[in-house]
Amino acid sequence: MKFLKITTYYPEFVRYAESLSMGLHSLSYEAQMNYFFSFDFAWADYWKRHIESATNITVVELVTNLHATQRKWALENSVNFTEENWEAEILEAQIEHHKPEIIFFEDYLNPPSYYKKKFPFVKYIISWDGLAHKNAERYKGTDMIASCHEGSVEYYRAQNIPTYHFIFGFETSILEKLEKRDPLYGLSFVGSVNVYKNGHRSRLQLLHALSKNLDSNYWISGSKTTSMVSIQMLKYFLKGLLPDAFKLNDILKHNKGQAFGRDMYQILADSKVTVNNHIDAAGAYAANIRLFESTGVGVCLLTDWKQNLHELFEIDREVVAYKSQGECVEKVKWLLENDVKRKEIAAAGQKRVLEQYSLKKRILDFVGQISYQ
Repeated sequence: MKFLKITTYYPEFVRYAESLSMGLHSLSYEAQMNYFFSFDFAWADYWKRHIESATNITVVELVTNLHATQRKWALENSVNFTEENWEAEILEAQIEHHKPEIIFFEDYLNPPSYYKKKFPFVKYIISWDGLAHKNAERYKGTDMIASCHEGSVEYYRAQNIPTYHFIFGFETSILEKLEKRDPLYGLSFVGSVNVYKNGHRSRLQLLHALSKNLDSNYWISGSKTTSMVSIQMLKYFLKGLLPDAFKLNDILKHNKGQAFGRDMYQILADSKVTVNNHIDAAGAYAANIRLFESTGVGVCLLTDWKQNLHELFEIDREVVAYKSQGECVEKVKWLLENDVKRKEIAAAGQKRVLEQYSLKKRILDFVGQISYQ
């Protein structure tokens, strides 16, 4: 059986990784993919590693928006494509080449029903909704939806769509690759910030409040300071986001750059406390992967309170939660002043993740739910 996993990478990460290897695009397709996987970014090639180590399923991992790398595959396999639609055309050639029975789309260029009709050898399609789209039409033709978001799981099941609640996990092999040393930072945040609807507006407000009250260390990707006189600032004004734009400019003064993959994990491990704040679209549910990345490396996690957080971790013993900006500020101060308790919480959180939320376990439990005729 062949399992094809299809995803995209953040453009910021792609540009960063490509900038570190001048000769990257002269390498073979396989060598280029191994280079990107070596950063331990996102899910890297973990699905392939874990599934093939425990089953007789062959896994192929594709990243469709790696422009030069995908074109290298097309060149090596004598595939023609157009400049206007290269991404979709190369992907379809790869599906035809590998002939998988199962496709797992983390992201896709056409609805699942399109691929089912075009490729009759595909027996089962899984779609990922990690951003609480709650849009049954978007996933028309899928055989199962997987989501980290409990609210989305409830929504799709109410639509009679088979749905799996994929609680994130931690890739334990990361621990072998990190330097073990005393913390370099008191408070850290690593992640992205955007100010549009259902994005990171609450995160922006929180980071701004923290930076005004504490020595804050931020690694923010996907955002740049905006000139007061610019088209971008005019867009913010027209959308009623001017105050947010000013705050974004302000917190970017604390920005130490971008951090992806293993660099991100090292920063988390080098911190006494790291703060997590869900995307606005998450609503009342704790779901994001940072919950497990942080606790997995052993840092004390301070995260926004959600109604299901206690189902994932024991609050105040394994993680700490806040319900307001002011409470977050005060709890950071308290944790930084109480080393013994902070270390106890960090150790308990890590123990919980290593015992219950290893990524290998999460992936294999998920694959065990796939069934088709």
